[in-house]
Amino acid sequence: MKFNRKLEYALMALKHMHHKHPGEVTSVKEISDAYGCSPDVTAKVLQKLCRSGVLSSTQGIQGGYMIKKDLNKLNFYDLSNIVLGKQGIVKCIHGSNNCSIKSSCNIIKPISILNSRIEGFYRSLSVTQIIREASHEH
Repeated sequence: MKFNRKLEYALMALKHMHHKHPGEVTSVKEISDAYGCSPDVTAKVLQKLCRSGVLSSTQGIQGGYMIKKDLNKLNFYDLSNIVLGKQGIVKCIHGSNNCSIKSSCNIIKPISILNSRIEGFYRSLSVTQIIREASHEH
């Protein structure tokens, strides 16, 4: 399974901010310069995280974003929903009518079970676990 770039940017930004001192802000430019991220996409991702209460923002020339929510209490499933909206592994999982063969599909039930298991796994991972485990790489 492949992650969406917006989700990658969210994790990169949260990991970057996680290592800062309390009260220290992070700008979009700082993140995009440090990691080569698109400033526009990064800004949109950080705005979504701010609107959802994960981050807070400070306006002005010295402004930027800070982590507001305890990342131990934010699971990967919720982060994904904040950044990407409700997702499923196939189009038909969350009520989308974009599938032309839905009425004759013979794998809706097994795919729904698989989707539930993946959701359960994503819910079991805190964002802190993900960004800390990534820090242990050499």
